[in-house]
Amino acid sequence: MALHNPFKPSWGEPYRDIAERMMAVAEDAWNSVDEGEVALVTHQVAIWVMHRYVAGIPLPHLPSQRRCSLSSITTIKKVAERWKEESYREPAADLLEDAIDLGAV
Repeated sequence: MALHNPFKPSWGEPYRDIAERMMAVAEDAWNSVDEGEVALVTHQVAIWVMHRYVAGIPLPHLPSQRRCSLSSITTIKKVAERWKEESYREPAADLLEDAIDLGAV
């Protein structure tokens, strides 16, 4: 696969649109509770683009260099009016060695 336009991935949704969609979902989820935490479950690219957006780094990237693994958990927290990444964990890391990637299922 050739990379024709790094700002618009091959599936057609620009990274900026992914970031804006994810941040809107996070804001809606955050505002839907009076206290406590909310959990959002999504796919690798959405999490990685949100991570890059919150970190203030360019959204275009090499997909092979994403930090999102089998059953990974990225925790993003809102402090005042600013979002920041709090942690990244891989609770199933010990299963990776025997995992078989069957692609999207």
